Amino acid sequence: MGNLNIEENNRSNKIFLAMTPVASQLESILFVASKPISLKKMAKVLNASPDEILAALENLRLKFNQPESGMLLLQNNDEWQMATNPDNKEVSENFIKAEVTEELTRPQLETLTVIAYCGPITKPELETIRGVNCSLIIRNLLLRGLVKETENPAGLLACF
Repeated sequence: MGNLNIEENNRSNKIFLAMTPVASQLESILFVASKPISLKKMAKVLNASPDEILAALENLRLKFNQPESGMLLLQNNDEWQMATNPDNKEVSENFIKAEVTEELTRPQLETLTVIAYCGPITKPELETIRGVNCSLIIRNLLLRGLVKETENPAGLLACF
């Protein structure tokens, strides 16, 4: 793990890790993913070796798995996922409840309409039709139980 560059800030005595490009890209992928991702899939998506991915994951684990952090990097066998700190469970649940009980926004309604009309539909197909990234909208529709996701034989997300 020679890629880790640790610097200490004398004023606060906190450790800051210099992010490598792979760690930065991996952080983005883990943040937007709605489920655990295998080491093999991360290496393929980032065109990096498993050793590079493991070094980046350790970098991110050091960054996030701190007592004051709201995010954690969890590992289960060969799969990794970003999660919220369990200490923040109540506030996270209250936020989700408030978000789910609000009325659907116009973009959410448009997305739901496209899924209902064309479904099943993959995320890339949906984004081509709408012309915008639909990740957050799909997440909100999934939370509300209005759509389901499945993996089709090609490995793409299909919404119903």
